Amino acid sequence: MNKNESQFGKGGWRDKTDIRDKKYVAKAGLPFNWQKGYDVEEELSKILNIPNFKLLPKDQDGSSSCGGQAGSMYDAILEAEATKTWEERSAKYIYAQGYVPGGGMYGRDIMKIIKKQGVAREVVLSSYENGNPPSEKFMQRSQDITIEARNDAKNAKIRDYGQVNPDIETVAQAIRDNWGVIIGVTGENNGTWLSLFPKPPTKGELYEWRHWVYAGKAKLIDGKKCIGILNSWGKIAGENGWQWLGENYFNTKVSDGNAVWNSWTMLFDEAPPEVTLVEKKTDLLHSLIGLYYRLLEALQESLVGQWIGGIFSNEWAKTGGAPRSPDWNRIRKAHIKLYPLCAIDNKKGTLLKSNEVHHILPFHEHPELELEPKNFITLCRAHHLEWGHFYNFKSWNSQVKKDAELWRKRVANRP
Repeated sequence: MNKNESQFGKGGWRDKTDIRDKKYVAKAGLPFNWQKGYDVEEELSKILNIPNFKLLPKDQDGSSSCGGQAGSMYDAILEAEATKTWEERSAKYIYAQGYVPGGGMYGRDIMKIIKKQGVAREVVLSSYENGNPPSEKFMQRSQDITIEARNDAKNAKIRDYGQVNPDIETVAQAIRDNWGVIIGVTGENNGTWLSLFPKPPTKGELYEWRHWVYAGKAKLIDGKKCIGILNSWGKIAGENGWQWLGENYFNTKVSDGNAVWNSWTMLFDEAPPEVTLVEKKTDLLHSLIGLYYRLLEALQESLVGQWIGGIFSNEWAKTGGAPRSPDWNRIRKAHIKLYPLCAIDNKKGTLLKSNEVHHILPFHEHPELELEPKNFITLCRAHHLEWGHFYNFKSWNSQVKKDAELWRKRVANRP
């Protein structure tokens, strides 16, 4: 089955400003040579002594693990430069330790994990679920990170990291100097995000999503400056995962700033830190937490756990167990701001009984419609269950908009 861009996960969170972050400065202030360009695959071919070496794109599928995917790709490239060998690194190792509630990651957390812990090899901790692209639940399983994986990760630490000004010139310089950059991108499902040249978003906040990608190429295409990104949506995106963002994308304004935002790169100005006693204790703590989660899973799978879950898991019932997109809260608030009244009774929500955004077609059945405004309707809590789900969250009313409109007319024309 051919997928479309709406079926792939996105999980980028904008980092808040922190004056403690180091800043990338181009080597000797050298401008980027756009005529010459830069291609990380060509550089890897030289150091690995493998003619025409090509990076294999990762595939996050519908999970929000793009931060872990981009970070593990970057770490593998840095390790190849250091060891002159190529080994895939685990996206799960990063994501399972840094995801935010609801899914997705901050860029600073990606780089912190790589610096302080390193990244385990893919053969030690797989990022694929039984050989298939992963689910969000699978990628969040930090209990799968064993002592062996943590010890393996220590061999792949970076020295330090810094922020890159997200303009095309500075990003190109950082790619050239540091073997790449992890960049945050705002996009929308406009039919171009599986093509070679994605178009910037134009529809507004309700349609925007945020995504982390590894950037490792820069060159002129038809006389225009472009940055090459390796998306984590498998080979279906662009050309074997590679896509190009032009200068117009970098200059596009979206609801909360520029369409290309937080960018992170490695810095080479400090020696790798020695393993401290605190880090050893942290490793032990992480292992104990992993054991706790394994025991918790066993309880949840038991009859007792299912009985407890049936009492307290109202959110689980609403979503069919599917994880929310990291963009859901922002999109939900934007919709309520535009349509604050319940579609049934035309009443506004209160502090204690706020109105809710109902998916007309449930997103666990139609994940491509989770953030689609046409699939939303505002309902109060009572009417959400009554009109949206026929008193059972396992059911849904695909005609709820028509039913609501008809009901409002009948109320308006009542005798």
